[in-house]
Amino acid sequence: MLVAEDKLNHREISAKVGIVQSQLPQWIKRWQEANKETAVEERLKDKARSGRKPTITAEQWCKIMALACEKPENYGVPITHWSHSTLTAEIIKQGIVETISIAHVGNFLKKQNYNPIEVSIG
Repeated sequence: MLVAEDKLNHREISAKVGIVQSQLPQWIKRWQEANKETAVEERLKDKARSGRKPTITAEQWCKIMALACEKPENYGVPITHWSHSTLTAEIIKQGIVETISIAHVGNFLKKQNYNPIEVSIG
């Protein structure tokens, strides 16, 4: 916001601060409309996002990842590496979450660059 007050154009500002040029107008407008008495940190916070709230907490995701890093044999599953379906079944069995789809588990592991051959530590 301080750079915007230097009378630079949006292209110059985005290059200087390293953000997408199309995001500048919304931030400048929000800054200008905000109550000047509001703390800077509050003025710069993201607004609440629309859509469904997450149903799985960060703590639950951590437990899922920790389980994925263990050997299935430690839980009585007679395989050497988790498949998405066996891991999902164990997640539910342990009560980490009540329900979760195999695809959701698979997508989460993919985003984490999970490789069962490299991470099995148990």
